[in-house]
Amino acid sequence: MADSKSGAKRLYMHVGLPKSGTTFLQARMAANRDRLLREEGILYPSPEQVSVLHAALEVRGSHGTRGFSAEKVAGSWERLTTLVRAHDGTSVVSHEHFSGASVQQIAAARERLEGLEVHVVVTARDPVRQVPAMWQESIKNGATRNFERYGRQIMADLESGEHSRGFWSAQELTEVLRRWGTLAPPERMHLVTAPQAGGDPLELWRRFAGVVGFDPEKMDAEGERANESLGMAQVGLLRDVNATLDGRIRRPAYDRVAKRLFAQRILATQRSSPRAVLPADLFDPLHTLAERWVKEIEASGIQVHGDLADLLPRPLPEGAAHPDEVSDAERYAAAREAIADLLVEVERLQRRRPPAWRRAAPGSLRRVARRLRLSLARAR
Repeated sequence: MADSKSGAKRLYMHVGLPKSGTTFLQARMAANRDRLLREEGILYPSPEQVSVLHAALEVRGSHGTRGFSAEKVAGSWERLTTLVRAHDGTSVVSHEHFSGASVQQIAAARERLEGLEVHVVVTARDPVRQVPAMWQESIKNGATRNFERYGRQIMADLESGEHSRGFWSAQELTEVLRRWGTLAPPERMHLVTAPQAGGDPLELWRRFAGVVGFDPEKMDAEGERANESLGMAQVGLLRDVNATLDGRIRRPAYDRVAKRLFAQRILATQRSSPRAVLPADLFDPLHTLAERWVKEIEASGIQVHGDLADLLPRPLPEGAAHPDEVSDAERYAAAREAIADLLVEVERLQRRRPPAWRRAAPGSLRRVARRLRLSLARAR
């Protein structure tokens, strides 16, 4: 376990991978932020201090993908690194958007890290679970592609070796380790494997704590549950809604309304639909890829926390439906429940708003209702 109280200005850069438990770790770190600083001397920057997302977007030059202007994120990386450099001890910066950074972008970011002992932390899990999870995340972010098209593109890029864009820019594990390995030597490169499905959900937290250097048992605050997986019916409904919205709500407003409220707070509570499972015809190439990862990591000198066997996919369950096989009746049932929950949420928000908002509400609600009816009519 690293010594977080040594006085060294040490930075742990947790750069992803996306959908490897990053939201869980970030929520738990945030919930224990004050205790980490008070008892362990570990700084985990708060949103009031600086936006780590904005810093990652600035490093990547990808502000437009989230609907931000260059001016909105400008200076965020400097503010974040200034905060870290001012702290006497260990700091942790975590955002999965860093994972897709190019060697050139990492080199530019390095200029603000001179004098710090930088450790890079990468969390990862097996690619068979990652593909459906990332497809679902793309739908949460406004996409409308079905799994058939999404999977076909991923497999074509894997076969051609195209790892600089799309899915593989952030999910080709050994490529991400190679690129971020230009920032730190192997002894300060940390791979944390996520336990296989069905394992102890806190094991990832324990492994991560072992890297940074704090006692996870003392950090008892759980953090807000977020970014829950959706069932296939809910993903199908969200695809229909995205198609019906047709860009009328743009990011970052989409993230607040459609992703965090509708998808993660309302649809994620529905438990009647099975989760998407990778189609069987994609299993073998991804299993071969995972085997290559394990061999390359074993030979790399990178510090492994957990078990490399966690990266090897387990056999798929028999008889699982294709992710696109969702009936109109299943989508309608999900929509009916979601509309009821939305109405409850609108009523709750209405009670919190001033009278002027409430007087304007009926017309707004009628417009929303008309659009929902059109969406349902098209989905059936």
